[in-house]
Amino acid sequence: MEEIGFKQQRKKGQKLKEKKLVVVLTEDEVFKLFGVASNERDRLILKFLYYTGMRVNEAIQVKKEDINWKEQVIRIRAETSKTKREALQPIPKPFYEDLKNFVEYKQNSDVLFPITKQRVWQLVKYYGKKAKIEKDLHPHTFRHTYGTHIYEKTQDLGKVQELLRHQSLATTGIYKHLSTELKKKTVDEVFK
Repeated sequence: MEEIGFKQQRKKGQKLKEKKLVVVLTEDEVFKLFGVASNERDRLILKFLYYTGMRVNEAIQVKKEDINWKEQVIRIRAETSKTKREALQPIPKPFYEDLKNFVEYKQNSDVLFPITKQRVWQLVKYYGKKAKIEKDLHPHTFRHTYGTHIYEKTQDLGKVQELLRHQSLATTGIYKHLSTELKKKTVDEVFK
């Protein structure tokens, strides 16, 4: 997947303006980022953003008590400008053991990642450069990547909408975007 260029957008009675579309990482780029993280906390923050698809404000407010190990879910109680609802977010199997080991090792704080959103933003930028990824990365890039990868595997916008906790399916529609691999697969199936 590439950084998707620009699309033109016009509101009624306004001049045509360009709106930059989302940046999405390939799976290789995601794992490259994990590999260049210089310590376990930073690696876990990057993995947490990718494997949960949480907004950075939600992620930095998660407490140890919010994790239900038996059900393998994380309670999201964070109040953001977008939402004030509680939700349960599944913990994917590839991330479960890493998260559990990190939480068991971490003794001194109730908050999982006692860090500011600005610091998370700096870490994402820093590791993006270190991994030589030439895309404009920010914490929300992981959310877009999460949604896109789920859509690629399931081709189900309803599942993506539910996992990202979007109110409207129209908001989720951006994840339908343009996966080069998915488009190629579709064309190859049609024109066998």
